[in-house]
Amino acid sequence: MFHVEQFVRMSKYKPNFITKDYFKSQEKFELVWDEAYQIFKTQPQPDAKEIGKYYDSEAYISHSNQIKNLMDLAYGVAKQLMLKKKLSWVNSIVKKKASILDIGCGTGDVLWLLQKNKFEVQGIEPNAKARKIAQEKDLQIHADLKEVKDTFDLISMFHVLEHVHDPFSYVEDLHQYLNSDAYVMVAVPNFNSYDANYYQEHWAAFDVPRHLFHFSAYGIKKLFQERGFLFIEQKPLILDAYYVSLLSEKYKGSNSKLKALQVAWKSNSLARTSNEWSSQLYVFKKAK
Repeated sequence: MFHVEQFVRMSKYKPNFITKDYFKSQEKFELVWDEAYQIFKTQPQPDAKEIGKYYDSEAYISHSNQIKNLMDLAYGVAKQLMLKKKLSWVNSIVKKKASILDIGCGTGDVLWLLQKNKFEVQGIEPNAKARKIAQEKDLQIHADLKEVKDTFDLISMFHVLEHVHDPFSYVEDLHQYLNSDAYVMVAVPNFNSYDANYYQEHWAAFDVPRHLFHFSAYGIKKLFQERGFLFIEQKPLILDAYYVSLLSEKYKGSNSKLKALQVAWKSNSLARTSNEWSSQLYVFKKAK
């Protein structure tokens, strides 16, 4: 079992720094260090009414299945490869016919595969366009967590928590949607990875202001443990380093595909020893 106290001695102060929204607005934002949780917080944070305009783009491919350029293709390939991996992770945690809620389900590809494999599934997707695509796959999709009336054996959140305005309250609220002995799978980018340190303010996974919080392994574990969850295990999302590095090279202005592949390969190689992958999946269990 993971104990937060074991990691306090490993904490390192990180200075605040400026990055910008390379994806859409080109506006500058500050990443402010939270020493207690070892996380960064985006400042200023657009409120719930304002944040939508930063997602309003045909290029935001998690809300679309269209392939228009090389980055879309890279994302699509990674997405398809990850589908089977996610299915295997779910199979290792819960039994067939288990109930699953996927928060931030996008166009519903993971839920469709899980449903095909005899799991009972529901999803949450706030983006109307992506939600419509998912619903066309005969899936039960909600616009918001507050619409959900059931409880589940597993809640999954892949690259979702970094978008939440108040992840502290959000994680605490998950309990009411979980059965006894239920699990939570949460995947987030890791700013302690080699590719993050290499690209620094150009690291695409900062993705301000859509990403409101930026987590270390210490921070995500402390966040969940302090709110009634037991840490079970963590796993690497190996392909994320390649996609993020390709996008980061574009943000740097070099757009070198070869350099991106070199950085991603080195990041994954070093992570085999440091356990600091570009993105990481964490599994937690609801405490009794």
